Amino acid sequence: MAKNGGAHFSTVVNQCLEGLRVAIEYQMPASIKEKKSKAKQFNHAKDNAVSALGKIIRYQTATIDAQVIIPGWLTLLPIKNDVEEAKIQNEILASLLDEAP
Repeated sequence: MAKNGGAHFSTVVNQCLEGLRVAIEYQMPASIKEKKSKAKQFNHAKDNAVSALGKIIRYQTATIDAQVIIPGWLTLLPIKNDVEEAKIQNEILASLLDEAP
């Protein structure tokens, strides 16, 4: 959505950011920690939320408060459980560093 939503995405960006914040901050319940497969799914879901945040930063920088959001996103890196999403986030980070003044 962030990549292809264009200007229309700006009308929902704040709701998306709030949903991602909730997902990222959600703590794994003890009942899930006990089940290895469920814990893996939980960690992958969290990684996907962090990745979605990175994609919003990359493709919708003009619609967000990047000065606040980027430092928060950086504290969530590196992604450790979802290798595919980790690669995407590393590419986004590299492109942001490459574009920095």
